[in-house]
Amino acid sequence: MLVVDASVIAPAIADGGPDGDACRMRIKGQSLAAPDLLRLETMSVLPGT
Repeated sequence: MLVVDASVIAPAIADGGPDGDACRMRIKGQSLAAPDLLRLETMSVLPGT
């Protein structure tokens, strides 16, 4: 199980560059655990939200 927070999820969903690629590769196929506030934290760092 991999524990993630917004610093991993935000780039994984919004960054098309090498940082996003690295995050997606790391979490691909993993069972993830995250804090309850993950959605709120992730939305707060995405541009235009």
